[in-house]
Amino acid sequence: DRMDDSSSGRTSLADSASLTNSSLRSGTSSQSIHTNDGTIRVFNFTTGEFERFHPNMLCEEICNMMCRQLGIAPIAQLLYGIREHSTSRRPSPLVRLDLTWCLPGERLNCQLVYCFRMRFRVPELDSQLELIDGRSHKFLYRQMRYDMRTEQIPEIRYPEHKDKSTGLAVMDMLIDDQEQSEDQQAMRSIEKLYKLYLPPSLWRAHSFFVGSKIREVFRSLKANSLSVERLKWHYVHQVSHLAPT
Repeated sequence: DRMDDSSSGRTSLADSASLTNSSLRSGTSSQSIHTNDGTIRVFNFTTGEFERFHPNMLCEEICNMMCRQLGIAPIAQLLYGIREHSTSRRPSPLVRLDLTWCLPGERLNCQLVYCFRMRFRVPELDSQLELIDGRSHKFLYRQMRYDMRTEQIPEIRYPEHKDKSTGLAVMDMLIDDQEQSEDQQAMRSIEKLYKLYLPPSLWRAHSFFVGSKIREVFRSLKANSLSVERLKWHYVHQVSHLAPT
């Protein structure tokens, strides 16, 4: 059993949970998330926000809490881990090792920011992961689209994969369009926000031409679109095919 008194030097998971829910909301500045406030900050791809955790919690404890919060099935929880976020700023003289994962018993650093990610690929991922845990498949879609938008997948970068990147952006737009409520649809048009779905380097190089093309393709596909679940399946399948590692 986990001790909860001051002599143990750490708090219980129940107490730590109170910090979990004080995540950063949209619109929080980049400067504020990189301000060390004494908590462990972990990015959640599902919400697009940073969750805050008690600094005494170990990596494994944070992973377990994130899995519970996201409803990840127990059989799939070992697929996940915590890694330093791509925007993390390491103070000198700390040297950053890209793509390194935190160990289960490791205590994380309040000076850095992290992300909760799926770290292992499931064989025949397209079909197997959906059968193992549907929520993990949806989480992987969110993780992949974040990596695509921020150009963190070397195998699918502009200019070599301009057309494929554009196609994935349109698929992403179709998914968001279908998942919007009627009130949200009345307030904003996904079609007009197309540039938010494109990798920055592609937009900078082809802003004059790509806008009209992507809107035209979006309108055409929207008229006969697949279901949200099938679109997400195709998105994950395409990224997995182009970047198998």
